[in-house]
Amino acid sequence: MDKLLKSNWFVVLISFLLALMLYTTVAVPKNMQNADSNTRSQVGQEQIENVEVQAYYDEEKYVVSGIPETVDVALSGSPTQLFMAKMERSLEVYVDLNDLDVGTHTVRLQHRGLSDSIEAVIYPATITVTIEEKISRDFPVEIEYSNAEQLPDGYRAGEAIVTPTTVTIFGSKSQLQQIASVKGVVDLDGEKDTFEKSVPIHVYDADGNELTGFSLNPNVVDVEIPIVGPHKFVPIKINQENRLPKGRSVASIRTKPETVVVFGSDREIENIEYLEVDIDLAKLPDDDAVKLTVDVPKPKGVEKVEPQQIEITIELGKKESKTIRGVPLQVNGLREGLTLSFIDPIDGRLDVVMSGAPSILNRVTTDDIHAIVDAAGLGKGEHRVKVKFNGPQNITWQERDIRFTID
Repeated sequence: MDKLLKSNWFVVLISFLLALMLYTTVAVPKNMQNADSNTRSQVGQEQIENVEVQAYYDEEKYVVSGIPETVDVALSGSPTQLFMAKMERSLEVYVDLNDLDVGTHTVRLQHRGLSDSIEAVIYPATITVTIEEKISRDFPVEIEYSNAEQLPDGYRAGEAIVTPTTVTIFGSKSQLQQIASVKGVVDLDGEKDTFEKSVPIHVYDADGNELTGFSLNPNVVDVEIPIVGPHKFVPIKINQENRLPKGRSVASIRTKPETVVVFGSDREIENIEYLEVDIDLAKLPDDDAVKLTVDVPKPKGVEKVEPQQIEITIELGKKESKTIRGVPLQVNGLREGLTLSFIDPIDGRLDVVMSGAPSILNRVTTDDIHAIVDAAGLGKGEHRVKVKFNGPQNITWQERDIRFTID
């Protein structure tokens, strides 16, 4: 060991190591400090576009206009801090209007959510806002149809049934004065039957431009759209079968509704003039008034009949008789060039005996009765024929034969 300490090479090596340690202790921290100082002296720039603007005010009482939806913000700071701010997305641009009264004001946009070492410049820095009191008004809802021409041939859309029929719109007085109509649009393409759907509501001015910025309650309505195919309204003919008990008579028969609607192709329904319903008088109860609910028949080729049932009210009364004297006979069907002369009755007038309910008989006059003589196909000579009677409903006629000659 003594020899090693006395060696010149050993002493040189130890001196070199001590010098290296001393340099490292002094030089390395200084270099690190310089590097950190250089990093701090670097300033980055970042542009954030379309930052949403938040507005704070009493939305239950006021309406505010003039607030832009978005603004641009220029940020400056260290690259690391800018990177962190961009990643965190904590930047908020806002305007606080809580302390302002109704009127027009120029206010400065503010921001928060950034590090204190980051500077932010908002473009624009100030905005002009108008604060107005919020009011409400009810508007009727209109429904418009689109693609109505796409409905099948012969089909059309009826008037829409809207629920609810009105909506309440909240806004300022000046805003509500711009409203000309409130509408929903229903697409008819591909439809051929009545259907229901929910429809969003839109607000328009007098020129048809859509208006925004309102609060609607509700903003969606339920709509039923009736799709109507080719159809026809026809009356109901009541056929009376069998007879009432002796001494009873029909005073009146009414149907509710009086007409029904038949649906089908034009070819199938064009020749339908009425629908027939049969009533068996022998099966009616012995009451003065009877109500029946009966099915409406659906003719062949008809898609449907609405309604499918009708209500029939029958009023019954005591059967009485009445004679109307001097009813003129009407001759039908006499061939051209021939003349007819009555034998019995010789004056061509007949006393007509009819039976029915008093409420009907009391109103019958001579003008209400048609006594018809059918001479169609008859040649010269003497003839005896039965008279055909036409007159008010629910009357029975006493048969009468007459005699006449044709020359």
